[in-house]
Amino acid sequence: MSRMGTTQRGLLLALGAVGFVSGLAASGCLASSALVCTAGTQQCIVTCVDFSSDEANCGSCGNPCQPRAVCVNSQCACPGTLTTCAGACTDVTTDPRNCGGCGQACASGLVCQPTVDGGLQSGTCQAVCGTGVECSGSCVTLDSDPANCGSCGNVCHQGYGCHATPLGPAQGACMPDVVVSCISAGVTTTVGSVAPLQDNPVRPVYGPFVAAGTVPGALGIFSDALLVGDEGVLRELALGDLSTVAPETTPLGLGPNFIEVDSRSATATWVYVVNSSSNTLSVLGGPPVGTARTDGGSQGLGLSVSGGYAFGPNTFPEPYARVGNELFVPLYGGFDDVSALVGGKVIRLDVSNPSVPVLVGIYDLNQLVILPTFDAGVVAYPRPSQALYHGGYVYVVLNNLDIDYVAAGPSVLAKIDPTLPLADGGAGDAGMGSLAGTVTLDPSVCLDAVAMANTDQRLLLSCFGQATFDSSFNTVAVDRSGVLLLDVNDALISSWSPQCPDAGAPCTPPIAGRLAVFGTRAYVGDQSSGRVFVLNVSVDGQLSELAGYTTDGGPLQPCPTGQSNVSDVIRIP
Repeated sequence: MSRMGTTQRGLLLALGAVGFVSGLAASGCLASSALVCTAGTQQCIVTCVDFSSDEANCGSCGNPCQPRAVCVNSQCACPGTLTTCAGACTDVTTDPRNCGGCGQACASGLVCQPTVDGGLQSGTCQAVCGTGVECSGSCVTLDSDPANCGSCGNVCHQGYGCHATPLGPAQGACMPDVVVSCISAGVTTTVGSVAPLQDNPVRPVYGPFVAAGTVPGALGIFSDALLVGDEGVLRELALGDLSTVAPETTPLGLGPNFIEVDSRSATATWVYVVNSSSNTLSVLGGPPVGTARTDGGSQGLGLSVSGGYAFGPNTFPEPYARVGNELFVPLYGGFDDVSALVGGKVIRLDVSNPSVPVLVGIYDLNQLVILPTFDAGVVAYPRPSQALYHGGYVYVVLNNLDIDYVAAGPSVLAKIDPTLPLADGGAGDAGMGSLAGTVTLDPSVCLDAVAMANTDQRLLLSCFGQATFDSSFNTVAVDRSGVLLLDVNDALISSWSPQCPDAGAPCTPPIAGRLAVFGTRAYVGDQSSGRVFVLNVSVDGQLSELAGYTTDGGPLQPCPTGQSNVSDVIRIP
């Protein structure tokens, strides 16, 4: 058995596997003289489809789901709040044939208006629509109705919700609520993919994954385009249809693991990409968001390399926090005891001129933080894996691992006060009170904390845990992986841990990785089998499983089955 920490987790598929598949074509099916479908897809005539979530080929080729039904685990079903009436999926709040209930048809000339009856959503027949617009007797809202999105009869495909149009009049456009990127490893291949998720009120629904390069490590949103950071290249996909790819590709470094789109300027948009493997920050320039030339992905955004920053060998930069025009970039460090000390730092950059980032100073966490350890004799390394601006401070999550990537002690949050200057003009160890303090996370529920997200004024953290792998990197066991919720005073409110069911089919132990917050829900990516767990975050701070093994339907499976890594999760604004 072998154990693995955060960077090994990320590099297992993002770096190691790509070494023997360089040059692999980025397509839904692998190129050859005969059609060869990638893992998780099956051949249907001349294309490859995912039977588990393809509404046109649900469970088998040529087996379409009825209108408004979705394909979940290879079975057609009515999603969310829709009701089955006479064998068809319908919305009884707007359907004039089933207004308020199955079989309750409105008289000729009347429309079905959504109403609330006893606290429940219902429908009422009336002469004209009181709100929204009429579409064939249904009173609908064009910027939120997935069956009439932007115009009457425009139905959003599975995994896509109806959003107010990002640019121009708010007529509505079909886009995902959340997107995940996946890296799937086979015996001789590594294939990347992305998948759309709709935040359905009852239970989120995912659509079929589509190919996206080989190692898509980071996602970003530029207007109505999805940016995908692949090995050495930035890809542009249309949010309205992730299978539509712009021909424009912009060069990046290797191992992209974080993308930020800064659209605050009225004259330009700046895209920042952290490249962990090549130890660099790429800065790309493009037009203002309001004039972006996505055109459904058929053209491109007009991005070009404008500048960048080199952090140096064995630094392995991680997702950063922005405070105004300054970036706080964590450095993870190399794999041995010498290069590990190259990391354990936070680099503070001034990007007032985005093309030329300027070093402000360095916070050396190896000197500033005394890491608690389980054993007095063990040497612990901070291993910072993300920074996040939260509550007026820059929070930096420290894995706290030994040289073998085993938890040396509880994970720690370092808090940096960005309003205070660094010591010695930034040349020293950043003392002078600029480190506002530390928060030690409860080791009984969390080991190897790796990612953070804001939710209201509270802080969500995911913990990789201590995972055990076999020689083929299959997950054998996981200890203390999950999600924590901290209050405004950094105190633990509640925690959650993904668990396999006690009985039934074998289950690969899940590992909580990156996460995104959409409304009152947290989407948690799984690092061992390409699943997504969805949590409700209540007003009083309780975490409860909405989609997981304790609920009907289990977790979402937007990635190919098998050895898949959810490399990133992003919410669509």
